[in-house]
This record gives sequence, C-alpha cells and structure tokens, in this order.
Amino acid sequence: MLKRASLVIQVINALILRELKTRFGGFRFGYLWAVGEPVAHVVVLSAIFGFRSPTTPEGIDFPVFIATGIIPYLFFTRMVTRGMTTVDGNRPLFAYPQVRPFDALAARAALEAVIQSAVFMLVIGLGAWLGYDVACQNPLAVLGIFIALGMFGLGIGALACVADTFVSDVGQVIGIVMRVLYFTSGIFFSMERIPTEYHPWLLWNPVLHGLELLRESYFRQIDSSFGDPAYLTWWMVASLALGLLTFHVYRSRMVAT
Repeated sequence: MLKRASLVIQVINALILRELKTRFGGFRFGYLWAVGEPVAHVVVLSAIFGFRSPTTPEGIDFPVFIATGIIPYLFFTRMVTRGMTTVDGNRPLFAYPQVRPFDALAARAALEAVIQSAVFMLVIGLGAWLGYDVACQNPLAVLGIFIALGMFGLGIGALACVADTFVSDVGQVIGIVMRVLYFTSGIFFSMERIPTEYHPWLLWNPVLHGLELLRESYFRQIDSSFGDPAYLTWWMVASLALGLLTFHVYRSRMVAT
C-alpha cells in the first residue's frame, strides 16, 4: 500500500512538471502571463466602470474589489477547462501502466491551485505596493471559500471530461456557459447594488454565492446577506462526488476513445 502511494505521488509530481513545461515552457514570458491575465482584467474593468464604481460598496477600492472576484472566478473556470481536457491532453501517457487518468486529473488540479493561489497573493501584493487598501479581515475564511470554488470547478471539469467522450460539442457549450457566468457571478458588482427584481435569477448561480461569501470575509465594509454557504457547499459536494465517480467509472472508455 505504501509502495503504491509512493508511486502515485511520484507520477503526479512528474505530471505536474510536464504540465508546467507544456503550459509555460514554450513562451519566454509564460509565467508572467499567469499574473498578467488577472491584472489585465482588473485594469480593463476598472477603466470601463471607473476606479470608483457605483456597483461596489463605499470604502472599497474598485481594483481590489475586482481582483477578489476575478481571480477566484478564473480559478473556478481553469479547474473546469483543465479538468475537461485532462484525457485528451495526456492521452499518449496512458500507454504507461503507471499513469492513470485520475493521476493526470489530480496533477492538473494541484498545479492550478498552486498557480492561482500564488497569483492571488502577487496581485494583492501589487495592489498594496500601488497604495490600495488590501487588508483582509478573515484570511482563513477566504482560503476556505477559494478552495470550495476550486473543488466545485474540479467536479464540473471531471463531468465535462466524461461528457466530451460522448458529445464532441461539450467544449463549446462550456465556453458559452463560462462567458455567461463572467457577467452574472458578481465579478464587478455587489448584489446589494443590484435591483431586487434581478436577485431571484442571479442567486441561482453558485459562483456568485462564492464571491459574495469571499468578499464578505475579505472586506470589513461588506456584510452580505446574499451568499449562502450551504448552497455553495451543496453544489461543491454534489459536483465533486458525481464528477469523480463518473470519471472513475468511465476512465477506461475515455482512454480508449
């Protein structure tokens, strides 16, 4: 048992190194783009909505508000898209009996968690250097919600990976859904500033609940009644359990396809 566990860890470590080389090795400034992408979102949205936007609570710097929304959102979406392409992206490696589809999925999830956590800290550090108020009132709660959004994305990504085996257009559907979520998850607005007639529709979105909870934990100025931890937890547990179970059941068929 210990020998098998040690082998799995070695395989996952090797897959993480391969993912790093594949994603960033071919670009001279590849690692900088990991930070540059969320910074670009922050700059563009701040320019569009103004650095003092009426869609955010008083006393919060708008770029910091955007950063605490876009990076968790990107973490969720990266977990979905990276999970969805796990088998296709590692198919030649499955010829080796030591490498299993779940190892590749775990490697991608672990690497994405490290990258996005590092990006979050670097962007917040950049905000502090620029003179913004980036004080976090409850770092542990922020970390917990950040992880919950990642696990939710991992479950959806595993389901999408299986679905892509049977339906070739799954990737296009996921892309459309992610674009809709970008505008409806509260990245650049707070629910308390949205007209009440839109609340019942927006609150179906579990990612919005995650961002509301994360910002309530991050900013002392926010006391949100919209984020429901039970709702987010239900989505996370259900998607993760169903996704990993489905991924396990159909792993052989996915590799053989």
